[in-house]
Amino acid sequence: MSSSETTAPYGAASGGAVTAPRKAVTLSRIADMHARGEKIAMLTAYDATFGAVADLAGVDCLLVGDSLGMVCQGLDSTVAVSMEAMHHHTESVARGLRRAQGTA
Repeated sequence: MSSSETTAPYGAASGGAVTAPRKAVTLSRIADMHARGEKIAMLTAYDATFGAVADLAGVDCLLVGDSLGMVCQGLDSTVAVSMEAMHHHTESVARGLRRAQGTA
């Protein structure tokens, strides 16, 4: 292999062409997308890691819902999820976002 060639670590596929960064997703942009009939990608997230992965994948909006009580806290329902827990998880997801819109 010549010194000008590089290989991806762990046998991963080499990266494609670098593209311009996508614009941040705002509520106005989501409203415009809806008005134009564009598809909007939205997922649920509960932490910074998943927020960052979804953001990098191009998800437009991430929801932090009270389902975190059953998914993360092992509760039987969402009734006992506190505002403090919602705040904690919303802040965590927001830390992982660079362009996607976060909502609770």
